[in-house]
Amino acid sequence: MFTDELGKPIDPGRVSKEFARVRRTADLERIRLHDLRHTHTSLFLAANVHPKIVSERLDHASVTITLDIYSHVLPGLQEDAAEKFSQIIADGRLGLAVFLKPMLPECCQEPVFTSRHTAGVRI
Repeated sequence: MFTDELGKPIDPGRVSKEFARVRRTADLERIRLHDLRHTHTSLFLAANVHPKIVSERLDHASVTITLDIYSHVLPGLQEDAAEKFSQIIADGRLGLAVFLKPMLPECCQEPVFTSRHTAGVRI
């Protein structure tokens, strides 16, 4: 939403028309004003800005909406999570390694985790 100097809403059609005029004057490729919203969101998420913050900036009712629409921007989430979990275990944080290691066969005690979408999970 755009507002005038008094804080009153400006008609969205007026803003879009002015944006198109400025875009043509600047000799930029055809892009809609709404496309800038998607670019803004994608850049923030790619820069690891917390999705809740991005969601609030978009005025989405919940972060679920934001993640449902933009999760394709974050393809490495599963791999990142698996790597972080593996590091936690390898570092012995939370005492998990001490608890889990005796329960596993010797071949599986190497602290390597992968996402559930890959070929298996080893501890």
